[in-house]
Amino acid sequence: MRYDFIERHRSKWPLDVMCRVLQASRDGYYQWRKGVEGKRKQEDRELLAQINEIYQATERSYGAEWIAHDIRKGGRRVGKTRVRRLMKQNGMPVQCKNTWKCMATTNSSETYHPSSDLVQRAFHRTELDELWLSDYSELPAIGPKIYAVAIKDQASHRILGIHVSHDLHVGALFKAFHQAVIARRLKHRTLEVPIIFHSDQGGQYNSYAFKDELKKYGLVSSMGSSGDCYDNAPMESFWATMKTELMHHFPFRNVEHAAGAIYRWTHLFYNQRRRHTSIGGLSPVQFEADWYQRNRSVCCT
Repeated sequence: MRYDFIERHRSKWPLDVMCRVLQASRDGYYQWRKGVEGKRKQEDRELLAQINEIYQATERSYGAEWIAHDIRKGGRRVGKTRVRRLMKQNGMPVQCKNTWKCMATTNSSETYHPSSDLVQRAFHRTELDELWLSDYSELPAIGPKIYAVAIKDQASHRILGIHVSHDLHVGALFKAFHQAVIARRLKHRTLEVPIIFHSDQGGQYNSYAFKDELKKYGLVSSMGSSGDCYDNAPMESFWATMKTELMHHFPFRNVEHAAGAIYRWTHLFYNQRRRHTSIGGLSPVQFEADWYQRNRSVCCT
């Protein structure tokens, strides 16, 4: 207890004074401190092993805060400051903002009349298949431009479809959309209420072919105002998250490199494991499992 008091107050009082008042020896204090430091180093080694395991398992995507959260969930008390220190000391990049600048991908069509905005920035949803969001984004690449288009269920944050290619053609959107159709088994369902499909006013979303495809599966088109990123803010947030967490892959060498990294991150990590504070710290798949369980219980009572 005396040595612990001395350690905590070394910046306030001289060591000699505290040892004299507390009748403690300097040699005894240094011996005690050596033991404490040795124990601390051993704890750091054990903690670092846990940090590295989580860091690798999450595709090097989690920062100090979420890693500390996972460790605490396992029963060990630790703060994000200590985790961040160990990550920095051992060459693990701590989360920082993505600095890549890419061109806008919206190509507003003047040929077709844009759909009405059925969302009006009311993005908070609790029911699956109530609101789907979609957007294109340019990806950092060494050679020819590479783009991704994604479709997201706003309630669970699950990415239902995503496609990576060299162009902004509507064909890429169709491929992502058909992934979403399969994921939600829309070919075998009759929707009681149409799913709102919200996007910007890009020509791909405004094409007759794609709007007909939406109607075929019971979805209704919704579009934000032209050039206003806040009208599709959750998708902008998704792209920002992806580009931040995949920074160690940038720039992509080619479309195959981009597709491999993005598909792996999306389907194996983001959907399955990445926690979201807005849905109670659950992953999208966990949220949906809880939602289905909850709704089955309601149906059976």
